[in-house]
Amino acid sequence: MEPNENVLLDEATIEKKSIFPFILKFGIIGAALLILISVLQTLIIGPNQKEGFSVYSVLSLGLVGISYVAYILFMFLALMSYKKSNGGFVSLGKAFGITYLTGLFMAIVGVIASLLMMYTFGMDNYATNFEGVGMEPPAFKLILFATLTFFFFNCIGGAFAALIVSAIMKRDRPISFNTY
Repeated sequence: MEPNENVLLDEATIEKKSIFPFILKFGIIGAALLILISVLQTLIIGPNQKEGFSVYSVLSLGLVGISYVAYILFMFLALMSYKKSNGGFVSLGKAFGITYLTGLFMAIVGVIASLLMMYTFGMDNYATNFEGVGMEPPAFKLILFATLTFFFFNCIGGAFAALIVSAIMKRDRPISFNTY
């Protein structure tokens, strides 16, 4: 029997693919969508938020839910894209790396965008948002602490989400024996 050189060449080529183009592509697209959701929430819902339950409360919770779904979706899409380019196979370790790094990239871009929004819109707008729900205007340090805390918990939650997505989507290569 003659060995199939094309399969061996493809396997050698496939194993050397970098994961970073997939992370950057889906991380940038996902981060842009999450930033858009955050801007909508800041500009539309923030100033209209009243104390107690309102339509804006439901809309705000809906946007938060959509942002979590989008976060996990773009982790999944990055993994699916890599898996497709890798002949349908990806190990658990590489799958976890792709999904976690995509989520981490989105979180880093999100924190930077959040800090830029605070700087652009000014602290007065953020203080007004907090006063609308009956809270005292927070200091910059408090908002910075909240942003960094969100980032920290996003990293932990992202690791769990990445592990679940990776475990579901992994597919190891079958062991092949050369019989020629």
